[in-house]
Amino acid sequence: GYREPSLVFLTRTDLRLTMGGDAANFLSSGQGCRIAFVESREEPAFRSALAAKPAGETLLTRVKGVNINGGRMLDIGVYVRR
Repeated sequence: GYREPSLVFLTRTDLRLTMGGDAANFLSSGQGCRIAFVESREEPAFRSALAAKPAGETLLTRVKGVNINGGRMLDIGVYVRR
């Protein structure tokens, strides 16, 4: 839903920019702590994909604001797997 490629320059180069279903696959696979930032328009696909995965994923918080590049309101869920 929300694409900000410049975020790679502010964080790490192994950042994955993907859609809701793929974010759920990332969060539920692998080992260790994982975090997924999911824009509200992608949450139905994200939650649907998570329903088929093992439990352990938690909505940590929500970040609401305005995308200054276009003025659109954003609502991003921050999901973690502990």
